[in-house]
Amino acid sequence: MGLDFLLKSSGNALLADDMGLGKTVTACHVMTSRPLKTLIVLPKAIIEQWCMELMKHTTYKYTDIIIHRGSDRFDDFYKEDLEERSIVITTYDTIFADSKKKKSLEFMNLVKPQRLICDESHRLKNSKSQCFKIFKKFIVDRCSHIIFMTGTPMTNSFVNIIS
Repeated sequence: MGLDFLLKSSGNALLADDMGLGKTVTACHVMTSRPLKTLIVLPKAIIEQWCMELMKHTTYKYTDIIIHRGSDRFDDFYKEDLEERSIVITTYDTIFADSKKKKSLEFMNLVKPQRLICDESHRLKNSKSQCFKIFKKFIVDRCSHIIFMTGTPMTNSFVNIIS
């Protein structure tokens, strides 16, 4: 039922459920059902898990995915990959670091994502935080389809959800 809603909706959604109940798998199925250039932002600790889930639950191959992090992330050969790959995975910390180096706009112009998926999106719940402001300015307003995912729905207030 939730997957059906996501596929019929405008594309914006909040997947809020306890950990381990299939939010990542649901997002993978949305990606397969509606193929769009996708930016996935998440904590560093779950990059490998996402890559494995994408291989297991989508038609994407490893060559369709690029992980945007590390010191060489703006080298010329790497920039071409950012433009060409279907899925770009990065971390909240990398987005924040790029903004400090004035690289956020360059990154978004290279990636041109149509869909944004934020896993562990409770990191963006404070609308006054620097992280939230960077996301709003450089990322959220540029994507037509947005999925926020959190495994801590009961610890978020209504104000956090609507921000």
